Amino acid sequence: MTVSVHESEDYPASQGRSLRIALLYNLASNAPEPPDAPPDYLYELDHEHNVAAYRAALESRGHAVFPMEGDTDLPARLRLSPVDICFNTCEGFRGDSREAQAPALLEMIGTDLEINSLPGMTPISDLALMARAEGWTHADLINGILDAALRRYGFIEALIRREEKVRQWTPV
Repeated sequence: MTVSVHESEDYPASQGRSLRIALLYNLASNAPEPPDAPPDYLYELDHEHNVAAYRAALESRGHAVFPMEGDTDLPARLRLSPVDICFNTCEGFRGDSREAQAPALLEMIGTDLEINSLPGMTPISDLALMARAEGWTHADLINGILDAALRRYGFIEALIRREEKVRQWTPV
């Protein structure tokens, strides 16, 4: 049995909206090398070609994508480039709770619209290979995750409410 997380190719959960999406990542090339690093310490971090694939997938559905390193400067970058949602692929650079660092920063600054993608969402990960076997492209998979999260967490409704509040307080 094949299960689909989207109903059609136009991903109806976005209701035809072009979203401003912060694509959050941690690049292996930017990782500090800890003194006691195991040989595979960079294994879970992203590479430029992965970020380019995520970006292309999201842009293929008409969304504006703003790639941002998920480091301590993330809050400042988000203030400079306001977005509707954050598509988070961050693994973090150090510590036992490194995968929670970007979500914690987003929560701390009041960004309540975060989609935490599945770990290992590279085009050659097991999940992407399984999706390809079912006839999905990598772009379909990324946008399927976006669509499912938009539906599950009511993000579009939250964006509509936010826009209505802004209109109420904006002088005509």
